[in-house]
Amino acid sequence: MSGLGGSSRDDARPFIYPNMKGMGEREKAMRAKAEHGKAASAQKKAMKLESRAKRAFQSGATSLGYVLSAKAKDKRLAYETASFRRSRYNK
Repeated sequence: MSGLGGSSRDDARPFIYPNMKGMGEREKAMRAKAEHGKAASAQKKAMKLESRAKRAFQSGATSLGYVLSAKAKDKRLAYETASFRRSRYNK
């Protein structure tokens, strides 16, 4: 399933531009801060999943390693999406 939901491991997720029509500067700043929080959280989770995947591969549990790698890639994509949306609010 491509887009914003489901698994997007092998397909390119299109970046969705936020609707800022008629939005005040204060609202933009609040939303940018929220997107920053989402990006930071996704980045932290991706790093943890990547380290767990690396340990799984080193211990010989390749099946678990592939699952964790895929989850880490999804979180990395969520980080990129939130970072992109944050940059839109800051313009």
